[in-house]
Amino acid sequence: MPLIRQRSWFAWTSLFVVTSIAVAAFVASSRLHDHAEIRHQVVEELGDLETLATAQATIVWRGLTHQLVEERMKFVALRGEEQRGRTAIYEKLNDLRELEAGGDQLNGWLGFGPGTEEFEGLENATGSFLSGVQGAMGQMSLSSNRIRQRLGHWDMNFGSFKEALEVLKKRDGEIAAASSEIAQKVTAAATVIRLLALTLLVMRLSRLRAQRQLELGKERLNAVAQSVARFRELLQNASDVILVVEPGGKLRYATPSARVLEEALEAGADPSDVALEAARSIEAAVERGALDTAESAIDLTTGAIENVMGLSVHELIANGRSEVEFSGPGGELRVYDVHARDLSDHEDIGGVVLSARDVTERRDLEEKLRHQALHDPLTNLPNRRMFQERYGALSEEQRSGAAVLFVDLDGFKLVNDSYGHKVGDDLLIATACRVQSCMRTGDVLARQGGDEFLILYSGGNARALAETIQNVLAPPFQIDGKEIFVTASMGVVADLSELDAEQAAQRADIAMYRAK
Repeated sequence: MPLIRQRSWFAWTSLFVVTSIAVAAFVASSRLHDHAEIRHQVVEELGDLETLATAQATIVWRGLTHQLVEERMKFVALRGEEQRGRTAIYEKLNDLRELEAGGDQLNGWLGFGPGTEEFEGLENATGSFLSGVQGAMGQMSLSSNRIRQRLGHWDMNFGSFKEALEVLKKRDGEIAAASSEIAQKVTAAATVIRLLALTLLVMRLSRLRAQRQLELGKERLNAVAQSVARFRELLQNASDVILVVEPGGKLRYATPSARVLEEALEAGADPSDVALEAARSIEAAVERGALDTAESAIDLTTGAIENVMGLSVHELIANGRSEVEFSGPGGELRVYDVHARDLSDHEDIGGVVLSARDVTERRDLEEKLRHQALHDPLTNLPNRRMFQERYGALSEEQRSGAAVLFVDLDGFKLVNDSYGHKVGDDLLIATACRVQSCMRTGDVLARQGGDEFLILYSGGNARALAETIQNVLAPPFQIDGKEIFVTASMGVVADLSELDAEQAAQRADIAMYRAK
C-alpha cells in the first residue's frame, strides 16, 4: 500500500512539473509574440512620424511661394498649419518614448542594449529640424530679393532627422524579427512539452477512471436503495389512492389511503357482501405492501373496485380519466378524480395503475360559484343570465306555446322610503315566495333587478297565470310588525317563435308599462 501511494505521489508531481514548464513556455511565447507586435507598431509609428516631418518640410516651400507672390493671408494660415504640425510631431514622439521604454527588459533578453541613445538622437534631430522649419517661417517677412538670396541656405536639418529615424527603424525591425523567431522556437518546445504532459495525464486518468467506476458502482447502488426507500415512504404517506391491479384482477399494491374504499363499501353495502371481503384484502395489502391473501379474496378484488367506483377496470382504462362518487362512513358524498393507465407490459409494474384524488371540495366550490353566477343573492331566484340560458334551451316548438311575463311591483319605492331597505328586501323575498307558489314544474321565475321579475311560462293561459299572481299578492304582507299591501303591473308576450330572450324581455317590459 505505501508503494502505491509513493507511485501516485511521484506521478502527480511529475505531471505538475511538466505542466508548469509547458505553461511557462506558452506564457513566454505569448509575451515574445506581443513584444514583436509592439516593435512592429513602433516601426509603423516611426513611418507616421516621417510622414508628418515631410509634410512639415513642404510647408516651408509653400510659404516661400506665398511670400514671393505676396499672398499674405495664405501665408498667415500656413503659419498656423506649421504650429499644428509641430505639436503633432511632438505628441508622436511622446507616444514612441512610452513604447520604447516598455520593452527594454525583453530587448535585453534578446541581446539588444537599451535604445536610449538612438531615441535621444532621434529627438535631437527632430528638435533641430522643427527649429529650422520654425526659423525659416519666421524669416519669411524679408523682401523678395533677400528671400531668393537665402533659398540656398535653408536645408532645416531634414537630412539629419531622416538618418536618426532610419537608425531607430532598423533597430526596432531587428528586435521584432528576433522576438518573432525566438517566440516560434519557444512555441514549438511548449507544444512538445504539452504533448508529454497530456500523455502523463491520460495514463494517470485511466487509472483514476478504473477506481472511480468501482466507487460509482457502490454509490449508484446506495442511491437506488435510498430512492426506493424515499419513493416507498412517499407512497405510504400519499393522500391520493393508488392501486396496482393485474390484468386478471389480482391487487398487487395499494397505498394506505386506499382505506377509503373499505369505508365506502361499509357505508354502501351489506357487511356480508363479498365486495366487503375484497376491501378487507386491500387493507391487508396496505399493511404488507402486497396482496398474498387467499385465492377467494383475490378473485373478488375487481368486483370490489367496480362496486365502489361504479365502473369496471376496463371502463376506467377506456375513459382515461373519470369522476366517480361514493359515500363515506358518515354517509356524505365524496367525489374522486380517477386516472387509469394500463402498464401491464411494464416489466416493473405489470398491471393497471389506478390513482384517485379527492376533488369533493373543488366540485363543491365550482357548484357554489356556478350557483352564485346564475342566481340572485337576495331572493335566491334565477337571475337574468339563467333566464336567458333556460330560454335558449327551448326548442322552436316549445317557444310557440310558451310566454314571457314581466312583473313590476307598484309603489315599491314608497315602501323603501317609508320603512327602510331592510323591510323592502324582506318584502321582495316574501313576494318571490308567493309568486313562486303559482309556478308549475318547468316554469322559471327570475329576478330582473330591483322590484322587477321575469317569468318564463312553459305553456297554457298566460292571462290566467297573471290573474292568479294578482290574487296571491292581494292579501297584506306582515313584515317586521307592519302590514303592507302590494300590487303588481304585468306585461305578457305570448308569441315567442321568432324572438330571442332579450327581445322577449324587452317586449314584455313595454307591455308592462302600458299596463301600468
